[in-house]
Amino acid sequence: MLFLIITLGALKPDNWGVFIVDSLAAIALAVALTLFIPRLYPWTANQ
Repeated sequence: MLFLIITLGALKPDNWGVFIVDSLAAIALAVALTLFIPRLYPWTANQ
C-alpha cells in the first residue's frame, strides 16, 4: 500500500480509474505475498 501511495503521489493522476486499478493491484499483491511467504518459512507451534 505504501508503494501505491508513493506512485499516486508521483504520477498525480487526473481521474479515479488509475486509483482504482492501482488499488486493486496493490491489494492483490499484498494478498498473494501474505499467502506465499508463510509457505516459504514453515514453522510449528513447538519451536
